[in-house]
Amino acid sequence: MNNSESVILSQDRREFLKTALAAGTVICIGGLFGSSFAGCGSGNSTDNPTSSLPEVSPVIDLASEPALQTIGGSVKKHLTGLNNGNDIIIVRESSTAFAAFTAICTHQGAEINLPGSAGANMVCPRHGSQFRSTDGSVAQGPASLPLAKFSTAYDAQKNTVTIS
Repeated sequence: MNNSESVILSQDRREFLKTALAAGTVICIGGLFGSSFAGCGSGNSTDNPTSSLPEVSPVIDLASEPALQTIGGSVKKHLTGLNNGNDIIIVRESSTAFAAFTAICTHQGAEINLPGSAGANMVCPRHGSQFRSTDGSVAQGPASLPLAKFSTAYDAQKNTVTIS
């Protein structure tokens, strides 16, 4: 092999390596983006980033929550798997009915206080927004959106409430 053939082979090898490196980079980046966008735009429940998590329906034993043993009583609880890690407020509305809401104000995200008594509003200490403890609707602004509400199911036999 003469010197000019060696230079040509060397250039071909460099071009090959550049092309292979570029292709490998594209494949790696495509794999990263492909997995990131796998559920985008399908219009079904896979669009929810938490949908891959198992559904959680925490059960609260009312015997361990004295405040919920009386009508109008309320507690603030952290229930794993619900409300993006934020607390939930649970209010006993009657002997057989409970309401559960996010404890996060819809105005600027501060944690709201429990209602002071049966039928009282829940108040955000940051700007004074008030939410009805019966349905989470806005009773007084500046908040304009109601609190997110969770479903509750009371089991009188077990004396428990399931939140979902």
